[in-house]
Amino acid sequence: MANTYSKVGEMTTNDGVPLKVSLKRSQRKLKLWAFLLVAPLLVFITVSFIIPVVNMTLRGVENPQVATIMPNVVKELSGWDGKELPNEAVYAALVKDLTQGRKNKNIGKVATRLNYERSGMRRVITGSARKASKLTQGPYKDQMIKINKSWADKGVWALIQRESGVFTSSYLISAVDYKTNDEGEVVAKADNKQIYKSLFSRTLLMSFTITIIC
Repeated sequence: MANTYSKVGEMTTNDGVPLKVSLKRSQRKLKLWAFLLVAPLLVFITVSFIIPVVNMTLRGVENPQVATIMPNVVKELSGWDGKELPNEAVYAALVKDLTQGRKNKNIGKVATRLNYERSGMRRVITGSARKASKLTQGPYKDQMIKINKSWADKGVWALIQRESGVFTSSYLISAVDYKTNDEGEVVAKADNKQIYKSLFSRTLLMSFTITIIC
């Protein structure tokens, strides 16, 4: 395409479009074509790699069970200082949530989640839910403690309060062989329960060795 000069001395194309404008249009088209060429690869990487990685990352911190299935307990425990056993209102909320959870057949999710953090919690939750559904009137504190002595354990309530958020760091802490104790302190697990650090060390050693050899 031949170039011409406008009356003011500006270079234009044959159809009168300024040369700079024409070049910018051509560059935009080239960029668009370049993007379209790599778009299938971007979609493939997003679907097969980025989305799974993000999904697994979220699974490592997601913690909806207690918050969604025991909302009344979570609400009443929000102001608990942990120095004494919770008040009657918390136990009343516990009875309500356990009863409703058993009726909805999802209380087992809470039991399983808490059992990850403290052995025996599945039995405590499911057994208490079965018996709590038969309670008709309060006060509920003494009745729940009679059903299971674990409800007189401040550590159990501290666990429920700690895991009442929709996100948790417990999975990540556990992944490096640590745990949160009843006082809220992050401490190392017992030696016979520490398995991840040794697995990580072996994996890194093997990866380093293979990299050197290859």
